[in-house]
Amino acid sequence: MTKATTTRRAGKAARAQATITAQTEALGVRLPTAEEVEQQAIAAQAEEAANLAREAEELALEAVANAGYTGPMLKLRERLKAGKYVKAANGQPCCSDATATVLGAFEPQQVIAICIEALGCGHNPYTHLNVGQQSMNLRNRVRNALKRGEFGFGVVTEAVEVVTGVVAVEPDDEEDEDGSEE
Repeated sequence: MTKATTTRRAGKAARAQATITAQTEALGVRLPTAEEVEQQAIAAQAEEAANLAREAEELALEAVANAGYTGPMLKLRERLKAGKYVKAANGQPCCSDATATVLGAFEPQQVIAICIEALGCGHNPYTHLNVGQQSMNLRNRVRNALKRGEFGFGVVTEAVEVVTGVVAVEPDDEEDEDGSEE
């Protein structure tokens, strides 16, 4: 392109701009400046981003609502389906270890008394909970004390006899503590 062509085009563009400016002034319309146009564009982009964020949040909430329950009780359900938990004689879920087998024959109130006797704590530290939770927590404390070697299973059988008058026999374990069969 030659210099003359470029000059003609620039002059033509300037005249067109002057015509547009004159017409808008005659109508009483003010054209926005380049800075105002840029600010409007930024505001429109921010609004669009906020809308997209809201839509994403709504979709995430909908996905969670449609997913169903995903909490810790799913592990219990899976273990129940796999047969790792069975109902004891008292109707409570039982993991079939020696403690559960012996204590599963008694009502929760009796289990609480047996566990307190076995642990030697003299009182129930879980009275603020319901009976099922008290029984569960005390049975877990007995299991942990047995694992730590604080006392042997004989202490549990003695506690059963003291509280209920029933002579409890330790069930035969099918596996040693290391997981190997006897």
